[in-house]
Amino acid sequence: MKCLNSVFHTRGRSVFFTSLIISSMVMLFLMTGCGSGSNGGKGPAGSQGPAGTNGTNGSNGAQGAQGPQGPQGPSGPAGTNGTSLHVVDANGNDMGILVDEYASFYNVYNTTANIFFSVIKTSGTVFSYLFYTSSNCTDSGTVYVYAGGYTTNDLIVDNAGNCFSITTTTPGNVGVSSSEQDADGQHLSCYSFGGVASESVYPATQITCPISTQYAAPVNVKIE
Repeated sequence: MKCLNSVFHTRGRSVFFTSLIISSMVMLFLMTGCGSGSNGGKGPAGSQGPAGTNGTNGSNGAQGAQGPQGPQGPSGPAGTNGTSLHVVDANGNDMGILVDEYASFYNVYNTTANIFFSVIKTSGTVFSYLFYTSSNCTDSGTVYVYAGGYTTNDLIVDNAGNCFSITTTTPGNVGVSSSEQDADGQHLSCYSFGGVASESVYPATQITCPISTQYAAPVNVKIE
């Protein structure tokens, strides 16, 4: 030990004296506490060290399941009315919406009466292609029209301005002897077959006319 190493030896002393010195030094060592002392108390905490660098980003997680459908949104505002082609007479009276046009006439849909009809461009006359069982285009309240050419919403009109309506769309073969037909925009008063011809036709019965059957000529088309 260091304390023991500090003892000096006197050369030539007796062993007794040497032993006495050593004993005295041991006692001195024990008295002065040259040995290890008890542990000291815990010291104060040190200051916080600097923050470390950010770690690398982790991998993306799996996509989640689709969520439930949301409620229906409110209805949008009503749109503005579109334009359409209308057929008008020479006085500007609206006859209805143009369905299609041919060389001598227009096919028209009247929205108020919910009917279709044909009108001659140059004369303003509403007309139909009619067949009669008589030879002089007279009838007893029933006329006939081509099967497939008309519907129950078509207005049928004869040369006298009488109105008819189809009562069935089941065709039948009927022996007819005369007809009223349009010839390049003009009605023939009556055409007699000079005999009986079998035609596939629809029967039409007389009704009260829902619209005028004669308009101021000429009739034209305008955008409304």
